[in-house]
This record gives sequence, C-alpha cells and structure tokens, in this order.
Amino acid sequence: MFAQAYGTAVAIVLVSVLVGRAICKFCGGTQRWWSAPAVGLASLIVLTAAAIKLPGRGLAAAIVCGLAVLVAVVYLLWKARPRFPVGDLLVGGSSLLGASILFIASGRVGLPGPTWDNDMAVHLLAGEALRSSRMAKFYGGLLTGYPTGPHSLAATLDTAFGVPLDMVFVGLLLATVGITALVAADVLAKEALWRRVIVGVLCSLAYMVVAYFGTAEFKETIMAALVLGFVLHLEQVRAGWGEATPARRLGLALPGGLLAAGAVYTYSYLGLAWFGATLALWAVAETARRPALALGWLSFTRIKGAAPWVAAFIVLGLIALIPIAHDVEIFFRSLGLSPAGSGAISTSTLGNLPGPVPPYEALGLWWSPDFRYPAANGFQAGELSVLALAALGYALVWSVRRRELVLPSALAGSALIWLFTVNTQSPYVTAKSLIIGAPLVMALVLRALLTRSERKGPSRAVWAVAATLYCAFAAYSSYGALRTEPVQPPEAGLELAAFHRRIGDVPVLFLGIDDFASWQLRDSPVDSPASSFSLNAGLVITWPEKPFNGLALDFNSIAPGDLDRFPYVITTNTPYASQPPANFHLVARGRLYELWKRTGPTVPFQTLDPPGQPGKILDCHTPAGAKIAASRGQATLMVEPVTAPGVSLSAGETGTMSLALPPGKWEISAEYISYFNLDFRAQGEHWKMPAYLGRNGPFFAVGEVTGHGTHSPVKVTATAERPSPLTGGDVTAVSVYELAATAVPDTRGVVPLNDACGRYVDWYRLT
Repeated sequence: MFAQAYGTAVAIVLVSVLVGRAICKFCGGTQRWWSAPAVGLASLIVLTAAAIKLPGRGLAAAIVCGLAVLVAVVYLLWKARPRFPVGDLLVGGSSLLGASILFIASGRVGLPGPTWDNDMAVHLLAGEALRSSRMAKFYGGLLTGYPTGPHSLAATLDTAFGVPLDMVFVGLLLATVGITALVAADVLAKEALWRRVIVGVLCSLAYMVVAYFGTAEFKETIMAALVLGFVLHLEQVRAGWGEATPARRLGLALPGGLLAAGAVYTYSYLGLAWFGATLALWAVAETARRPALALGWLSFTRIKGAAPWVAAFIVLGLIALIPIAHDVEIFFRSLGLSPAGSGAISTSTLGNLPGPVPPYEALGLWWSPDFRYPAANGFQAGELSVLALAALGYALVWSVRRRELVLPSALAGSALIWLFTVNTQSPYVTAKSLIIGAPLVMALVLRALLTRSERKGPSRAVWAVAATLYCAFAAYSSYGALRTEPVQPPEAGLELAAFHRRIGDVPVLFLGIDDFASWQLRDSPVDSPASSFSLNAGLVITWPEKPFNGLALDFNSIAPGDLDRFPYVITTNTPYASQPPANFHLVARGRLYELWKRTGPTVPFQTLDPPGQPGKILDCHTPAGAKIAASRGQATLMVEPVTAPGVSLSAGETGTMSLALPPGKWEISAEYISYFNLDFRAQGEHWKMPAYLGRNGPFFAVGEVTGHGTHSPVKVTATAERPSPLTGGDVTAVSVYELAATAVPDTRGVVPLNDACGRYVDWYRLT
C-alpha cells in the first residue's frame, strides 16, 4: 500500500509539474511560473474528466492523458534546458514527509478519516462508475450533476497503473500537499532555499488543510491549491501586464483560466467565487491606490484593445466547460446559488461536525488534535489566536506598504465568502470556506516574516525569534492534528475482497455496518439495509419487530422472501447473532466476517428479537406472548447470552471489563471501533483483534473463556496498540461499546411453541 499510494502521489506531482510548466512556457515565455504545478493539476483534472466520457472510459482517458504528458515532455525538451530541480525536490519531499506523520502515527497507509467522512465510500463508487461500464450500470447515477473532475483523474490513474482506487485517492491527497508546497514556496522565489522550504511545508500543511487532509476531503484541499496558484499567478503577471500586447495578454491569462476551469471541474461553478472575489477586490485595491487607473481602463482605446483577447479567453473557457455543461445545469437546478437557499444543505446541517468551527483555526495556530472540537485549553487557544492575528495584521501592513496587493485581496475575498456563509449557510459549508483560505493566510504571513530584513543589531535578533516562534507554533499545530487522525485499516477490506473472488459477480446481501463494503465487493450488486450507499438502499425489508436502528444485523433482521433474492449473504463472524436458516451454509470465515451460500428457498420464520440482539425470552404472561405459545409451531432456543459494558481507551491504554458467567464454556464477542489493533486478554489467553473503523453496532468473535459462576466474574482486559512514538495519545482511539458471551457449543434446541415460555427464543415458525 505504501508503494501504491506514494508511487501515485509522485506520479501526479511529476506529471502536474511537466504539463503545467509546458503550458506556462507556451503561454508566457522563458521565466519560471510559480503557479505551474497547480496549472498542471487543473489541466489533468479537466482533461481526464472530458476524456473519460469517450468510449472506453478509463482506458480512453489514460491514453489521452498519456499523449498529453508525452507532448509536454517533448515540448519542454525542445524549448527549454531542463535542470535537475534540487530545490523543488527538497520542498516537495519535505511536505510529503510532513504529511506522512499521519500514516506513521497510525502504523499503516490508507484512506484517512473513515469514521468521520464516510462520503469517501460514495466517491469510490462514483470513481468506479466513471472507470467501468459495468459499475456505471450500478452506480452511474450516484453523483448526477456533482463535479467529478478529481474522480475522473483518480479513475484514469486506476486504469493506467492498476492501483486500487482507494490508494489512488490517498496518492491524490498526498500529491495535492506536494503541489501546494511547490506553488507556495515561490512566494519567496528570490530567497534562500531553506526559507522556501519552510513556506512550502507550512502552507501545504496549514492546520485547516491538515484537518481536511486527515478526513480525506480531497475537493477542498485541491481547491485550496488552485486558489493559491491563481493568486500567485496574478502576483507574477501584474508587472508585465501593462506593456503586453493583446496576444501576450491572452497567453498570460490562460494559466489563470485553466486554474479556474479546474475549480469548476472540482467544485462546480461555486468554486469560481474565490477567483471572482480575488479579481474584484484586487481591482478595487489598485483603483484606490491609483484612481487614474480606472479611468484609463474605461477609455475606448483600452476597451477596443482588450476586446480580442477577452473574447478569445471567453470562447476558450466555454469550450473547456462543454464536457460538463449538462452536469453544471443539473447541479444548478438542484443547488442554485446557495446550498441553504435551495434546501440542499439546510442551515442546521452539521455534516460530520459537532458544531460550528471557530474561524481562528484558519489562522494556523490552533493546538487541538481535532479541528471539530474546541481546544482543551481555552486560554492557550486565545493567546495563540492573538499571536496569529498580530502576525496577520503585520503581514497586511507589510504587503500594502510594498504595494503587493494581490494576496491581501485574495484573503479579503476569502474572508467575505466566509462571512457570507456564516450568516446564510450551514456550519458544514462554512468550515469548507475556512480551509480554502487557510494557505492564503499562511503565505501572506510567512512572506512578511521570512523575507530578508534590512534590520540590524538587536531588532534583527528579536525579529528572528518572533518568526521562529510563529513557524514553530504553526508546525506544532499541524503536527498535533496529523498524529491523531484515524486511517482506514486493511483487514475488513481484504476479507471482503477475498469473499468477492469466491462470490463472483452475483448479488450479495451484506449484514454488517460498513459503508465501504459496497466498494470492497465492487462488480457485484451489493445490498445492505445499513448503508445508504448500497445498490437498492431501503429496498431490503427488515422485520417490523427488528428494524435496523444502528445496532447489529443478522439473519433474523431480514424477511425470508428478501433472503431468497441473494445467492450469498455476508455476516459478522460472531455467535452473538441469530442462527442462519437451514438453507444457508458457511463457505468462508475471516477474522471479522463470514460468507454464507444459499441452497434452495428459505422456509418462512418469525422473530421476537429486539434490534441488535439474537433473541428474546418468550414472556407468556403478556397477551402477545400467550398468543404465540398457544399457536401450533416450533421455536428455536438458545442459552441466554451475557453482556457487559465496555471501555474507552487512548493509544497505549488498557481497560478492564467483567463478565458474570455461569459455569461452562463461553465465546466472547465485542462491539468495538478501534484506530489500532486491539489486544484482549482473559484467563491467561490472548487474542488480537484487527483495527476496525466501520460504524459501531456489529459484534465480532474474540475468543473462548470458562465461566466459574456469576459470583466469580471473568476479567477481560483490552489494550490499544500504540504503533509509533508519534501516535497521539490525547484522543479516544478505541471504544469497546459492549462485550457479549454466548454458550459453547452453540447448539440451539427446537421445541414446540407451548414449551418455549420463559425461555430465550432465537426464532419461531408457525405450522
């Protein structure tokens, strides 16, 4: 997985740099264009999103993309003298090393943040639908109208390199960090390399960027890179704009146009808000500084001279948007100009947030391991915010005095967008506006702090200390967030993928609670009553007596008629579950899941079970229970399970639980979520359970113990593994919600219904 993810990341960065520099050189001459890596990424997103609609889908896009890269390389070799980019390697490598703290702390490489942002399951299915015509039949309408530019790039790389799509998305997240660093480093293009490295790393790993990187929200991190690239492109071209010919101006504008097009393909038309706000406020700032400038631009001669290149620019923009015109139309009809105004995302929607995100987090100095929650030390958070505001105020004055107004204008535009969303949109939408502006804050401040100063003597030393402290606080803020984010463990996915090889492409019913299961079992039609991402969400009927309410599912959850729709059923491997009907046979078992094959129709049965439990005592003193007992039929009995509350642990911690078990052998099962592997111990035995980041509810078999009577409870300890010294121990990394013990052997007797009173009934059948 390491090679797949990092190999993909390096490929994306390299190709983005080559394509971007070829485009910028074609448009703007011999100078080094700061925005080139972001221009290359935007171009790849636009190109693959258009090409993937051709016959052949992913293969067609891979061929088109490969040809584009070949043309870019040939053009650069023809027109330029390539030099070994030592500085770029150091900047990009340092940023990727910083981002890797997330994976080092987790002890594995995988999708970040699956417990907080299960939307990634939808993005994986949408990417598969773009790549494969078979998957398009199942999930082609999953994101209708939604911008799928990054998905298209990921699907193209999946086809080209054969890397699983989840690892491609990890690579895309990493590559976006590297590209942002390369762009940001040129804020100090004329400074020493070590200064450029600091700017690149801290901008690409600013606190809010890290927070969204750690939850795999790739669209926002890409948008932040594109907006920063656009702003720095304006910074660079403004000096030569006034003397440029119309053809030259068109060339200077094209990279910026490609960045805006990439934003539309990534974020739909709403992504243009940051570009439009930057241009508008920059024009206002320059006009305020030089009022005569506005009058000059309004002259007939200027308007006449600008008309050809402006018209050409608009035409090229419209051509670039043709492949997604229908998607934009659908998106506009569903969303309009405001998610809240259209009702698509109401102002009360929190998404994966517990509440509004403080705007101070975007300033980059915020010592909280989880951006969704307030800092534990409110006084410390206030001090850091004051320091960050002071640094930002100084940077604004510094920039205005030097007449460098583009970055301040962009930041002001981003602030206005945030202010608009605070008053009109949900906190979920507002938080997204903060992350897009976060690299602008860091770039503006670090340019002012790290540009070589003319100060001498003590003042220079004081200034160096202040800059060092700011950079150290910013780095520690990001480090604290990186080391605590969860990363998707591979065990559940590998088990389901192994089952799929046995199943083939026939329909399968998944009775776990994991939104990623539909993707892990891809190419099969997957249904699950627990997932809104399954093929026929809501159409698999659960018993009225045992509806799905977030607790464990088993065979008794599904009506017999629905069970007969599936040749295969996947359940969790726990005995703390209803017994499968006789026509289902176990064909494979993993550490987490079991695969059952159906042979013949399911004999009708009924259940007493409440949600999340394998059975229930038949209380014949109630009218309903007496009516069942008086009926003719059979009941399947089991020994009543024993349950106990669980524990919550941080990395490296151990907790103890007690099970009061009658004499005999018992199988322990656990309902848990864990960032890391989990060690259970009892009666001298030791069992290792894999990390699991599906939703809570399912139970998984742990191991066997011996009960010595309820007066002598069995002590069970659970220890959360600590994979690395970098692993954060200041958040709850393991939640064992409940332990359950079932009798061994798991024999379930069949008795007449009138003999089942007061006994624990699994299911019953009327005859």
